[in-house]
Amino acid sequence: MAVHHLNLAHGLALGAVRDELGEDARTSVTLNLSVNVAESDSAEDQAAKHRADLLANEVFLGPMLEGRYDPEIFEVTREVTDWAFAKDGDADIIKQPLSVLGLNYYSTNHVRHATGTPKPAQHGNGQPVRHPEMPAQEQVRGSATHWSAHRHGLEPGACRADGDSAGTEPTVP
Repeated sequence: MAVHHLNLAHGLALGAVRDELGEDARTSVTLNLSVNVAESDSAEDQAAKHRADLLANEVFLGPMLEGRYDPEIFEVTREVTDWAFAKDGDADIIKQPLSVLGLNYYSTNHVRHATGTPKPAQHGNGQPVRHPEMPAQEQVRGSATHWSAHRHGLEPGACRADGDSAGTEPTVP
């Protein structure tokens, strides 16, 4: 998955910055995390929300802040990849001290359990790809982009990046 190589590139870049500027260099990363809201209280929609959180947020936060991927990510993506590209030691490279964790917040995603048969698609390697059903984004008046950026999305706990990494100052640009 490309996300692992993005995470690895982040770790290598921060390591290079520290090699050049010293261990006290202030470093940061800005992530486009998603605030995911289940469409209903049903167990299926709650599970869909959890999967969306794993794939949109935790796949970045876990390795960068804790030096590990949540094991559920491997289960959720097993039909797409076996993660053979992830090498021993990658997690140590990815987890670098951060001075600032920046958060881009564009929209709130309303997710629900996919119904029906997924549309068939294939990767270049011929492996089937399943795309979850995605509801249309709610348009919000007053937003120049018409994205559904709701105020509650910036409240602590709306996504996991609420300062849970020691010494990291979360910021929203």
